[in-house]
Amino acid sequence: VPQRTLGYTLIALSSAGFILSWFAIVCIVSKRIKLPGCKGIFILNVSITDVALATVGIFRGLGIVCRDFSGVDHQNETTTYCLIFAISSNVVFNSVIMSLLPLTVDRFLAIVFATRYKAWVTRKTSIMMVVVSWVPMLGFGLYEVISYTLGHIEIVYQVTYHRCIYESEAGLVEVTLFNLLPFLLLCSLYISIMTVIFSKNIAGAKLMLGAASAILPVGLILCVPETLLAVLRAADINLSYKAAQVVTVTLYYTNSVANPVIYFLANPIVR
Repeated sequence: VPQRTLGYTLIALSSAGFILSWFAIVCIVSKRIKLPGCKGIFILNVSITDVALATVGIFRGLGIVCRDFSGVDHQNETTTYCLIFAISSNVVFNSVIMSLLPLTVDRFLAIVFATRYKAWVTRKTSIMMVVVSWVPMLGFGLYEVISYTLGHIEIVYQVTYHRCIYESEAGLVEVTLFNLLPFLLLCSLYISIMTVIFSKNIAGAKLMLGAASAILPVGLILCVPETLLAVLRAADINLSYKAAQVVTVTLYYTNSVANPVIYFLANPIVR
């Protein structure tokens, strides 16, 4: 796939995701999408992440089409913009999987511990779950800024990825904490949810899952390639990334389009 084709495809996907995600946020806030209990807080959290992902995706696509948008000058020297994009994109990438955790835990408690769900999951605890999922990522982003200021990490432009990335020994730790472990936890919770539903034949389970029944598996599937590539990249395993980048980048940014479409299809009023 030609470089420009990948860039324009990414710009188109991200632009569509940006518009749809903002529309979803407006619908949720204005109560056009009626979600039971505290699930609206978790869906809103995912929608905000979709907006952030789509925004980064637009700049990512522009950087693939023209390297000037990557924040690197003609002498291959990085700029302040390059630093901001590298760190902010890492935070957003991490948030894609992390934002699914509160929603997954909520549905897990609703189905596996149905009798205690309302006592455990309140508006206060829902907000706390969302905050707890964001604080570590933002904290790590701040750590990266401080480390760059102190000269512990280096921001470089890599032609293979068509963007600026940072080189640090903490890269594998970050991927493990915010990508691999959350991904494995999501898989475990989702398998537990499906096991309970099919083994006990719970009445109304489809209604209890709602949009989450599609958001969770779609999110997991779209995140698999990028998570695997991130682990290999952080482990400094030499591979030919060009073909893999086409697949992983395109699939990963499709999240911002897929999620709002799922909300709308799952809600009869919006549909």
